[in-house]
Amino acid sequence: MPEDTVTGAVNLNLIDDFPGNTIFLKIEGHHKSTLKKSIQDIKTKEEYPMRYKIPIYTADDVEIKAGQYQFPFSFKLPANLIPSADTGFIPSEDVTYMAFTNVKYEIEAELHSNYAGT
Repeated sequence: MPEDTVTGAVNLNLIDDFPGNTIFLKIEGHHKSTLKKSIQDIKTKEEYPMRYKIPIYTADDVEIKAGQYQFPFSFKLPANLIPSADTGFIPSEDVTYMAFTNVKYEIEAELHSNYAGT
């Protein structure tokens, strides 16, 4: 829900040393709406109303040593957040139209390397 606090942890298991020192949490929201009058008449609109990249860990060294790690995180959702949804047919007053919508949010962790191109 909008303005809720999301908490969790990124669990990382490195077999080898990693040539980087920053871990980011990437948070993205995606909204796609489609309005159909017929197979030939399709209008689609895609938006990314939420796109953030938050650093959750920065090492003092230039690499993260091999090992197991846990990085807790916490952030507040924006007030204007659209609720998650995945719907098929949405009835309308004009039954010749069909509307479909898909709203989803994803969170993933990214490790950033100190080497160009990696």
